[in-house]
Amino acid sequence: MSAPKILIVDDQPVNVQLLKRKLEREGMQVVSAYHGAEVAGLVAREKPDLILLDVMMPDMDGIEVCQRLQENEETRPIPVIFITARASKEGKLEGLGVGAVDYITKPIDLDETLARVQTQLSFLAINTRLHRSRCRLDDLLNGAVARFRHEAKITVPILVDNPLGDLVIETHVELFEDALGKILLNAWEAHGDQAPNQRHVALRAELVNQPETGRCLSLAVEDDGHGIAAEVRDQMFEPFISTKRTVGVGMGLTVARHALRNLGGDVTLHDRPGGGTTAVLLHPLEKKRTQGNDSRSPFA
Repeated sequence: MSAPKILIVDDQPVNVQLLKRKLEREGMQVVSAYHGAEVAGLVAREKPDLILLDVMMPDMDGIEVCQRLQENEETRPIPVIFITARASKEGKLEGLGVGAVDYITKPIDLDETLARVQTQLSFLAINTRLHRSRCRLDDLLNGAVARFRHEAKITVPILVDNPLGDLVIETHVELFEDALGKILLNAWEAHGDQAPNQRHVALRAELVNQPETGRCLSLAVEDDGHGIAAEVRDQMFEPFISTKRTVGVGMGLTVARHALRNLGGDVTLHDRPGGGTTAVLLHPLEKKRTQGNDSRSPFA
């Protein structure tokens, strides 16, 4: 297997050199650029596996570069991690809103950056080796529940309400079952130290219509645990976010949302009236229509 190739885009040469040295020591190939306008040629020529992209650059900033990458079918799948000095919630949401998968803040912590890069490369490897197949929803839900029960080492039953029965969907079975299993595990762990027979975790399936994706499978995972802690509410899906008493610790939610988004869907979290959390997983049932297959450079 060839070494992963990382493109670093930053107008500060010292940042580029520090990151380059760190990643190369871990066996990665590194190419670099100092201006947003250079990205087009480098992406076409080098075909990087991942891009570390500075937000604040002259001429063409990182937000515009990322938007152009997202507009093109060939470059959209490349994960982009923003490098930003903006630590505000609004700044982070802006970056994630244009298609970035993660961000690191300045001053750059090299060990944290390496961990985030390796996490995204792991996601990329999983997505590359999996293929879609047509499966019965009952089988998928049973597989996910079995994964969850095995990982949590529990024997108590999980309430599954699936009125859709033998509905057939096209999906990555491994990715789908793993994502749902992680959401179920989050719901289970949200109860903290409660006894197993006092924990409530339920799974409900239904069909919904979404404006952008059309007909979708909606899976609601409900618990009556501790709910979403206020101090991490805006960061629930970020890697390495955790508290002692909250839903969404560790990497589970990060991995689940990444998986569903790669399947064309998403994961959202909502407070339940009376306490607890509802996680909603959406999986499209219709292939998304694209506006042509424009293979031209996104920077043309």
